[in-house]
Amino acid sequence: MKQKSQLAAIVALLGLTAVSTITHSAPKLTSKKNSVTEENIRSRAISETQISGQSLDRASEAQVSGMLKLEDPRPKAIDRSWVYFGGLSAQSFQPSGSASNDTENSFNLESRESSFLPSLELGVLSRTYAIGKGILANGGVRIRGSFTSQQGSVSLKSGYEINDARLSTSLLSAGLLFRLSSEVAPRWGMTISPQTGVVTYTQTSSNSFAQFSKSFSFDSWGLGVDYAVTQRWSIFTEWTQRIARDPGTLALQTDNFELGAKLQW
Repeated sequence: MKQKSQLAAIVALLGLTAVSTITHSAPKLTSKKNSVTEENIRSRAISETQISGQSLDRASEAQVSGMLKLEDPRPKAIDRSWVYFGGLSAQSFQPSGSASNDTENSFNLESRESSFLPSLELGVLSRTYAIGKGILANGGVRIRGSFTSQQGSVSLKSGYEINDARLSTSLLSAGLLFRLSSEVAPRWGMTISPQTGVVTYTQTSSNSFAQFSKSFSFDSWGLGVDYAVTQRWSIFTEWTQRIARDPGTLALQTDNFELGAKLQW
């Protein structure tokens, strides 16, 4: 009986010893594992900082994949050395002079009422440059066309009246365009435009005695004011002085005021 008690005490002592050994050894294993992980991370970080770079001659050869790329949000037209533009305008127009045809019939164009003359223009302008203290300027070229048509009646030299005579007027011109503005108010600008062109008067009718088509050239000067509503859109007014060259019996209205809008891109 005494031997059994001693044996039980020995077994219990061995069990406590084993539990204590396991408990004390567990933190050591964890600490060792943590130490290994930290050393690996530190070694990898040091090795990445020691990577040698490659020498490049131009910035365009650099690898930029994965890098943030910044772009100018302004329209691409700003990056060019010029901008294109197109415009629509309108003015009042009065045919002038007289015209005759091969049948020796003469027609007074001034007997026609004034009409609405729309115009379309296209052109190109340079970017804006500073040419003086606070003065900005740019220049370019433009081409413009205008057309109007009027239905009316005319009388032949015999006294016969024709009621289906239609007079059409077309103008086509091209020339330079200059714009001046200031740094204080860059939205406002003054334009100067010398041009040369051709005007054509054409009268059509079912009666050949009332038909004719006459053309002559002209020079013009335009002075205008424009205002940039946005970066692309602007409104303008322009006064044009036209001078006919060898018009014969025909004539061309000299003073014209027009209103319009332009779009640039």
